[in-house]
Amino acid sequence: MVTRRRFHSRRGPVCSICAHPDRVRIEATRVAGASLDNIAKKFGVSRDAVHRHHVNHVSEDDKSRYLAVDFPWSDRGFYAELFRFCFAY
Repeated sequence: MVTRRRFHSRRGPVCSICAHPDRVRIEATRVAGASLDNIAKKFGVSRDAVHRHHVNHVSEDDKSRYLAVDFPWSDRGFYAELFRFCFAY
């Protein structure tokens, strides 16, 4: 006799931003105000993936932490690069 499971686990594709080695930088640049197009171009990802990730996987607490700037890489070089990147045309 074959028994059927009532519930099937649904696993879709893994979020490409969650799996990206620069996930934290992608999130930080988006929270800082960089455009989706600039982020997609800089990190080689889809602008739609960046948007979906930001809406579905970055919590309000995470966004607050990014704005508070208490990260291990908090050096002037990274933030100077981030500032230039966010305001590049």
